[in-house]
Amino acid sequence: MKTIRVEITHRDPDILAQKVEDYYRGYHPSGYDTRMDGPAFYDEKRHVWVALLTRLESSD
Repeated sequence: MKTIRVEITHRDPDILAQKVEDYYRGYHPSGYDTRMDGPAFYDEKRHVWVALLTRLESSD
């Protein structure tokens, strides 16, 4: 099965955390093996917080 890499960004770390939670609700870890690739970090060049995630293409 194909692995999808996802980058979620936001200027506010609290809103980023909420966006990550929303993503987990849409692609539940038990069905899509959704996981974060380490802790969120601040991208100095883009001036945003970044969360990197991976998930399976399908829950089948």
